[in-house]
Amino acid sequence: MHINHVKKKDLLIIAILIFLILLIISQSNKTKIPEIIDETSNEFSNEQIVNIIGYDDDAMESHISRDGKYLFFNNQDGPTNKDLYYATKINDTTFNFKGEVLGVNTDAVEGTPSLVTGNKLYFVSTRDFEQGTIYSGIFKEGKIENLEKISGSINIKKIGWLNMDVWVSPDGKNMYTSHANFLKGVPPSDSNIRYAIKEGEEFNIPENEQNLFVNINTDYALEYAPELSDDGLEMFYTQLTMSKPMLVKLYLAKRQNINDPFKSPELIQEAYIKDESSFFEAPTISSDGKLLYYHKMQNGKFSIFVLSGT
Repeated sequence: MHINHVKKKDLLIIAILIFLILLIISQSNKTKIPEIIDETSNEFSNEQIVNIIGYDDDAMESHISRDGKYLFFNNQDGPTNKDLYYATKINDTTFNFKGEVLGVNTDAVEGTPSLVTGNKLYFVSTRDFEQGTIYSGIFKEGKIENLEKISGSINIKKIGWLNMDVWVSPDGKNMYTSHANFLKGVPPSDSNIRYAIKEGEEFNIPENEQNLFVNINTDYALEYAPELSDDGLEMFYTQLTMSKPMLVKLYLAKRQNINDPFKSPELIQEAYIKDESSFFEAPTISSDGKLLYYHKMQNGKFSIFVLSGT
């Protein structure tokens, strides 16, 4: 009996050791979230809520047109259905609701509008996501004409991956998006910012494109919703870390020349990140660089807010 007892004890010890080794291996294979000490931007302050007269639903994923006349946004009608709307400007914090952007909305998700020269509106739609999610059309009197899907290598063909948002430079030649992995469902498990150049009728990813984002994209968080200043030297974007609770940040990254990589980003509105009841994302900058709009959850509802630049 004593010999059998020792053998059982030894087996128990061995089992515990194997468990500990496997636990250590599994933990070492997990993506570690580093402790980040951010440089903070003091360029934007004085947060104010945006009032859209005649509209009282969720307002998200806004875009301010270059002339400041229009504010485009979408609503929150469940995870698989969002529609595009627009409003006209009264002042920086007040807009007059005009209604749906006609000719674009479906039972799928429509969002992240971006208006360029010639009133060409780019947006994403999941109506046919396996073939690409970026669309464009001419915005005229509240409706879209000549709707078409964007082609080119920006539509990366991987199962479960899609372009989650889109921003296009004023001249229509440069496209920024985020490529996100929805294979495991919502929210995506991965997301990084991507870039493409217009070549003929296509938007294609240039060689060494990821060098632009060496200080931006990470392997421990989701980077998405990029929007640039008109000169292309400043990029505003969202970063979401899937921790508990989730950690969301708005960043500003700068560069000196249009072909340079973006430098290490600066954190915007640190005070709001510490408010666990809020969730904010999708920045959009006015053409003069003085107004930064974004949406934020407050009291269970998404609304558009604006910060003023110094």
